[in-house]
Amino acid sequence: MKALFGAACGLTLACLAAMPSDASTVTLDVLGMPNSANASAQLDGVEVEPRGMHQFATGSFLMQNTTTFEQFVAWCIEVAESIDFDPTTYETNGARLAPERETLISRLFTGYLGDTTTNTGAAAFQLAIWEIVEETSFDIAGLNVSEGYFRAGSSDIVIETANNFLMGLNNFDANYRVNYFRSANSQDVISASPVPLPASILFLGAGLGALVLSRRGRTAKSVNA
Repeated sequence: MKALFGAACGLTLACLAAMPSDASTVTLDVLGMPNSANASAQLDGVEVEPRGMHQFATGSFLMQNTTTFEQFVAWCIEVAESIDFDPTTYETNGARLAPERETLISRLFTGYLGDTTTNTGAAAFQLAIWEIVEETSFDIAGLNVSEGYFRAGSSDIVIETANNFLMGLNNFDANYRVNYFRSANSQDVISASPVPLPASILFLGAGLGALVLSRRGRTAKSVNA
């Protein structure tokens, strides 16, 4: 972990922006936090107090590539580091989380990305990410932002929503690819993009569509005969 952190981050509204799969560098500017709510955090009982604040803004970050001007939403995976709101160089898709944790985050995106367009949903989504990243247990049933190695404090509705997200992870597949942005001087963040369907499935869908159209054509001819 790095030093204590500043305004908390978040990752995704419509995780747009497909980033390169190989390791490279990119300069990003944080444009602001579209949705957030105040929260506090503890790691193993030690309070995380960015810039001397007991509570800090927790939610999604709107990021912009300073070269292409492409914008996307990102989320924090490093609760004990400050976010740098000046343009910052990140390494993309370098070091990754353990596969078990990455799978849970992908399921979180699959099931609840659409709930992050409100302050409550965005803050709860961020707390759920931190719980997945920081908690020592991989047991989905044991993930709870109110207890364990990582603990968070916020309004009752944010905490309840975050725990509902976590309890529902088993209901979803891992249909999002996690994109990593690592920085030596700023909070590490992630975005996510939908996993493309295999070409074989796309061909199958096209074939079925053609078959349906063919049958409809034959039916129409028989009716008109």
